Amino acid sequence: EDEVNLLFTELWTKKESYIKCTGLGLASVSSNIGEGYAFLSFNGLEGYKLTLCVNCKEEPKVDFIEVTNAMLIEICNR
Repeated sequence: EDEVNLLFTELWTKKESYIKCTGLGLASVSSNIGEGYAFLSFNGLEGYKLTLCVNCKEEPKVDFIEVTNAMLIEICNR
């Protein structure tokens, strides 16, 4: 059961990050992710998963920052 939960969480965070990256609504996302997107997943904090989706076809619009465990803890405690 733990493996099923981990897989579900990984897929869910990928879908969430894709929706936010593309600006599409939840209903518009099928099981197929468009080409040209890359995913990077992090397991920094026990019990939490973070996935970043990047549109590889466009120039990034933000600067990347290093995310530390302390930053994740601060965000989770808000």
